Amino acid sequence: MNLKKAIKAALLPEITVDSGSLVDHARKALKFRAESAEAEALEKVSKEQMILESEALRESKLATDEFIGMVRVVCGPEAPPVRVEFRINNGTLEVTQESELDKVFGGVRPMLWSRGKVISEIPDPTGLIDSLKKAGMNPWDYLSISVKDGMDEVVSQHPGTVTAEALMPVKGFIAKVNEVVQALSAEAREFLKVYLKGVLKPTPVLGTAKGSKS
Repeated sequence: MNLKKAIKAALLPEITVDSGSLVDHARKALKFRAESAEAEALEKVSKEQMILESEALRESKLATDEFIGMVRVVCGPEAPPVRVEFRINNGTLEVTQESELDKVFGGVRPMLWSRGKVISEIPDPTGLIDSLKKAGMNPWDYLSISVKDGMDEVVSQHPGTVTAEALMPVKGFIAKVNEVVQALSAEAREFLKVYLKGVLKPTPVLGTAKGSKS
């Protein structure tokens, strides 16, 4: 402890309690915190196992060209809803791949990937935040430390960013894939299987009914 802290501590009047209800409450608080930490660790392990098994199920369905976007888990009438969502994470492709995709997917390609803006740099974060606020928007609905997934197009309309054009998966991408999969060539189906394996992020969701539209 440095001198300044030592002086400050010495100036704080204090008493010590080692019995009574205050001690009981303190012990309970410590116990609950320890139990909470253990429960969080056990929940993490269970979620990791859910991810592994759900990914195995997803891959098994690919054998019959069925593209799964979510696994819903029924735990009984008393349990809240549980699911594992396969969310697309960083699924943008370079615009230079557009002609290749057009050859592989033909007229279906625009139904799966469309051109859009992505944020490549934020040289003026303060200016960007101010611009979002002036537009009546809460900056933290669109930003974290970086731009939140799927929010590039909105944020790119404000000053303080450097943008690039990219091919972005359309909203409801997996549902769209299942709509057109029977019309796709074997090459296109294989491309999708490899692409999704690289961009899908299995995400367990406990206790809410609303599903992702990835």
